[in-house]
Amino acid sequence: MILGCGYVGLRLARRLTQAGVRVAATTRDAVRAERLRAVGIAVAAQGPEALAPGVLADCEAVIDSIPLERTAQGWRAPQLRWVDRLVASMPRLRWAGYLSSTGVYGDAAGGWVDEASTNLAVDGRGAARLEAERAWRGSGAPVELFRISGIYGPGRNLIERL
Repeated sequence: MILGCGYVGLRLARRLTQAGVRVAATTRDAVRAERLRAVGIAVAAQGPEALAPGVLADCEAVIDSIPLERTAQGWRAPQLRWVDRLVASMPRLRWAGYLSSTGVYGDAAGGWVDEASTNLAVDGRGAARLEAERAWRGSGAPVELFRISGIYGPGRNLIERL
């Protein structure tokens, strides 16, 4: 299951289906949903909170690439609303991955950071990503966190913006 099957998720889904893996995904974008269906990917729902009971009963792996939500109060991790319920509905889950961000490290003033760094973000997007990481870690799922430094794609290319 690919949660939030956007630019990165679509590419992952295509590779998995080419390798013979059965893939389901969630997306809120109707055009993307049609693209997913066109390459044999089942679109399970618009989002994790809309998944029908039983849809995930046979799911063995899930990757979460759902973006943060911007609210009037700032950035929020939507995972806080549904991750525990989602994991509980996947009795066969063997692996979960969460696509986070190096933004969780906060401002290191140009210094090196790694998993043991203590200068973690306290507000903004980095702090919201930390909350999502904590939600996944606290869910009981066998989760791996991927702290990505940047995602490139159409309209997301630093060279094009210069």
